[in-house]
Amino acid sequence: KIYNKFKYLFELTDGAQYGAEHENLKYFELNRILDHLCEGYKNRELYSTEIEAKNKELRQIIDLVPHKIFAKDAQGKFIFVNEATAKGYGLSPQELEGKSHFELHYAGTTFPVEEVQAFLKDDLEVINSHMTKFIPEEENHEADGTVKIVQTTKIPFQTAYSKDLAVLGIAIDITDAKADREKMKNNYEQLKKHSLEIDLLNIELQDFQHEIVFIMLRMLEIHDSYTKGHSENVAKLSERIAQEIGLPGEDVRLAYWAGILHDIGKTVVPKHILSKNTKLTSEELTLIKNHSSWGYTVLNKSKQLQKIAGYVLHHHERWDGKGYPLGLKAGEIPLISQILAIADCWDAMTSKRSYRDPLSEQHALKEIMENSGKQFNPAIASVFLKMKEKEGVIIPILKSQTKA
Repeated sequence: KIYNKFKYLFELTDGAQYGAEHENLKYFELNRILDHLCEGYKNRELYSTEIEAKNKELRQIIDLVPHKIFAKDAQGKFIFVNEATAKGYGLSPQELEGKSHFELHYAGTTFPVEEVQAFLKDDLEVINSHMTKFIPEEENHEADGTVKIVQTTKIPFQTAYSKDLAVLGIAIDITDAKADREKMKNNYEQLKKHSLEIDLLNIELQDFQHEIVFIMLRMLEIHDSYTKGHSENVAKLSERIAQEIGLPGEDVRLAYWAGILHDIGKTVVPKHILSKNTKLTSEELTLIKNHSSWGYTVLNKSKQLQKIAGYVLHHHERWDGKGYPLGLKAGEIPLISQILAIADCWDAMTSKRSYRDPLSEQHALKEIMENSGKQFNPAIASVFLKMKEKEGVIIPILKSQTKA
């Protein structure tokens, strides 16, 4: 465009043809074009200086990044690298740029040829597919002989100097992070191993504790032959009632073990009183009533059995407050103790005792129904009756129900 304008101006120099007026127009137009050109070159110089400053600033920022940032062409030649990338090769960025992979990686040196082959394979895959590739873990040999584990992302891009695609790469050093993960993994495995060992020890300890409990139970059965199997029956029935009323698993377990241990205090009661087949004296009755307190005293000394000790203490309390040892009533009585009261009474009534034969199930159920709201929690008594009804036991009709 500038050339055409100059050509036009030179054509205007024919004064004989165009006269003085055209001669003035010629100089005016020439000055305007020259001013425009000078301003353009001035702006271009300023623009180039600004671009150079920005490029220098950008380069400084990229060099401050601790991760490796690089660009390579399809032949594996570095066209741009930051300080972190160059340092890995023991060079400056200016020394590394322009060099190909094969000039840096060759057999017998710090940089194995297999590594460069893997790099170039990934580069070509990115270029040919026009897609980004993420490499979660790969080895990078360094000039100082160390081996870094890096996580690399490679992106295809078009340079301003070639029609061919190039590869922009970012490699993040995860060597320490991987070592930490491995350490954490090993620690976790050790912890899991120790946890398993502790679990096994706990199982062995629980088995040992259970054996001690059942030995105590067998001692009670030897002491009072009429209670043989009674504690286990009460335990199983208490467990079923606890499940039926929807107690959590831990409370169901506690109900079972409270049932197993509820009569442990009877080992202190003289054997001749427990097996007496005639009416007990008031002193003998007091001794027998003390069995729940004695059981509590023994069990409460164990930290693991303290909850169960409380349930054992109160399993002879009554809903109406006329029970023992403390005369608690209604909601003051622990729920598991209320369950034990029905389970204990049922098995005692339906089992043979030194002073009587077992009662029939209908007779025992009638006793529970008549004492619902007096001796027993009415809600638990109702649940127990429904359990028996499901088992096919005929529920008796009370006279009060007939009148109603």
